[in-house]
Amino acid sequence: MTQDNSYYQSIKQKADTSMQLLLISNFLLGLFLATFYDTWFVGIGVGGICLSAFFLSKIALPKSTLYQYVAAIVLAVFVAQYIYQMHGLFEMHFFAFIFSTFLISYQKWILQIPFILTVSLHHATFAYAQFAGKPNVYFTQLDYMDAQTFAFHMTLATVVVVVSGYWSYSFDKRNKRDSEQKDRISQLYNDSIQNKRKMQESINYAQKIQNLILPKIEGIRAYLPSAMLLYKPKDIVSGDIFWFTQKGHINLIGAIDCTGHGVPGAFMSILATEKLNEIVHTRGIVEPAKILELLDDSIQHTLKQRESGNRDGMTISLCSIDRKNKSLQFAGAKSSLVITEQDYVREIKGDKNPIGRWVSDGVSQFTQHDITLEKGQYFYMFSDGYQDQFGGPDNKKFGKNKLLNLIGQLSENMYTPSEQRMLFEDTFNEWKGEKSQIDDILIIGFSSNDILAISSSQLPKSADMVL
Repeated sequence: MTQDNSYYQSIKQKADTSMQLLLISNFLLGLFLATFYDTWFVGIGVGGICLSAFFLSKIALPKSTLYQYVAAIVLAVFVAQYIYQMHGLFEMHFFAFIFSTFLISYQKWILQIPFILTVSLHHATFAYAQFAGKPNVYFTQLDYMDAQTFAFHMTLATVVVVVSGYWSYSFDKRNKRDSEQKDRISQLYNDSIQNKRKMQESINYAQKIQNLILPKIEGIRAYLPSAMLLYKPKDIVSGDIFWFTQKGHINLIGAIDCTGHGVPGAFMSILATEKLNEIVHTRGIVEPAKILELLDDSIQHTLKQRESGNRDGMTISLCSIDRKNKSLQFAGAKSSLVITEQDYVREIKGDKNPIGRWVSDGVSQFTQHDITLEKGQYFYMFSDGYQDQFGGPDNKKFGKNKLLNLIGQLSENMYTPSEQRMLFEDTFNEWKGEKSQIDDILIIGFSSNDILAISSSQLPKSADMVL
């Protein structure tokens, strides 16, 4: 694994740096000890050979770990050098313990073997030579050294080396486990980034599909020039959609709020669009209440809500505009139509039942409202996202009353569609502040003047049109 290799390479580099400093320090210490008993030849000769052996093996075989074994032997030789230079000073033997712990940095227990073998060899050689009466050989300044004492001495050294080897093994095992865990975490992170990128690409593509399904505001304004639209999905795709179509001299316009937002809501919005187009253009139904009844029945059957208990659905405000007879009909499924006229705001509430979300009574019945058109009226349909937004100084919902008051303000000042949209958006952003948008936002409006001003020559020549 790449991360595993880089991790151990880092350990190796740190251990190499420590070892190089240690060996250079050992060489310098040998020169310092030479001042006590005039052992310059040993300090320079043996110390220089040790230092050269390590660096030459490292340079000659850069990809091999042979130099690490050389380092273990060299450290053992330095112990012998110090013992000899100090004429068997007992404290010099402790360097064996010190150097054994330094080898732990490589996290290779096997390095302890050449080290203890070399220490044992020169200890046994020096001890035998000294107590056999060989001149100029030094192992200890003690007056006695029998086999039992030597065995005890070497046993202690071996215990230290075994403990150091165990630590090396434990550190290596733990670091391997940590490295594997880091590698797995890194792989999971990379996979999650890749999956997130793919998911983002899929959602972006879903947005393109949804945008193709949604009518263009320019197309709506070809029939209703004063149409206004505020459409702010919470996520990339939306569960709120607006719908517009033409069937002969009838225009149908609706605001739909599907359960959920984001991808789940978008799926429901596509289903709603397909069902509405099928009801109007295949079955020829243009009465809003009848359309909602058929839509409710179709959604329940498509989602198998009677069998599965599925509760997904939508709320919808739907208007049918008869351009020939200059009339308007409305029906709502848990959604209203708001009308402004002569500085007055009134709300025509839809029925309490939503579309879908099957109940034991079966398909819901919806009320159809005939609206008398007068000049200067403006009609608004909206989802609940705007009024449910938290914000303001007390972090409360905007509320329906504030929304109706805002709509009344628009009526009093006779704002253009673009000015209305700007006021809706600015008010929303000011209320929301730094808080997150909690739901999709949809407000759509149109004017009675656009309907009343239609002449017979402006009636459509083609029978149907889906925008």
